[in-house]
Amino acid sequence: MESFCWLYCFAIGYIAQLSHTLPGGIFQGCTNLTSVVIPETVTELEGECFWGCERLSHITLPQHLTRIGGGCFCETAIVERTIPTTVTFIGSDIFCNETKIQAIYMQGATAPLLEGSTISYNTDPTIYIPCGALEDYQNVWGKDFRFVETNPNIAFQTSATPAEGGYITIVADWRVRMPF
Repeated sequence: MESFCWLYCFAIGYIAQLSHTLPGGIFQGCTNLTSVVIPETVTELEGECFWGCERLSHITLPQHLTRIGGGCFCETAIVERTIPTTVTFIGSDIFCNETKIQAIYMQGATAPLLEGSTISYNTDPTIYIPCGALEDYQNVWGKDFRFVETNPNIAFQTSATPAEGGYITIVADWRVRMPF
């Protein structure tokens, strides 16, 4: 497939054959595209793959993805995005121009190389990173990002309200019950 082969296409259904790389701008301007599942065989998204797909709100990335090209998700309706552990390179401004992105979940404890200095201009998404990875992300990306360290092994559950003598259960490798 060539770059920009479905440029401004308004009626894409199912695409059976995809190589290991989605060419640059392949779906650019496809304004009726709302959801995409990228096959596990794809390891690279070249720049501007989904630029201008203004209704695109859900995209499933393959778990073996290694590269995301610049401007890949610009002008989409994506609110949050999980970046797989295997991604080693992120192009500049993958989210830009009136994007609705609010949260980016980085699964990798090692920060991917970031081309340029931003992931998104015109927005300031929170970037969730694995617990203990802050120093690496700041060394690779700089300190101008809003990083939040998370631990996926901890979940919070509440019961009742404080006035009713409720409690919070923190589920980790152990259980702790705290009154509130």
